[in-house]
Amino acid sequence: MKKSVIFLVLLLILSLGICGCSKEDSSQIKIGVIAELTGDVPAVGTSCKNAAEMAVQEVNDGGGIQLGDKKYKIKLIIEDNAGKSDQSASSAQKLITQQKVTAIVGPNVSRYTLPAAEIAESAKVVLVTPWSTAPKATLDSKTGASKKYVFRACFIDRFKEACSPNSRWTTSN
Repeated sequence: MKKSVIFLVLLLILSLGICGCSKEDSSQIKIGVIAELTGDVPAVGTSCKNAAEMAVQEVNDGGGIQLGDKKYKIKLIIEDNAGKSDQSASSAQKLITQQKVTAIVGPNVSRYTLPAAEIAESAKVVLVTPWSTAPKATLDSKTGASKKYVFRACFIDRFKEACSPNSRWTTSN
């Protein structure tokens, strides 16, 4: 599933027509990953990192992504949020302002996604969270409308609850 998240980000980049190539190497598209490599859920972060690296290797081994008449390799930039909300925010800020990434995958956990999502949305940088189920991750905190740059690759909490074995909802509803 995590591999599909990278491909979703790549698809979003292509569909938005964004190149995001770095000035130092115009043959690369930079994609950031914010993962919980240390802190309370390092297995989750490591899994996310490994999946992203595998997906990027597959794309790059295939020659990269074709945009127009040129192929671009993916450069992955990984940040550890240390299982902290404030570190998620600073990681997002660093990836956007210093590393100049085109898109971000992660954070995974909802409480770490929320601050990173606010930064990505205000900077107009695509962020896809692999499994943040909090509806607030993709909703504007002021208006309640859907964010334009933040997406999820999983169901929201309400849907998960409705499909649980103890739910009052059944397949006949």
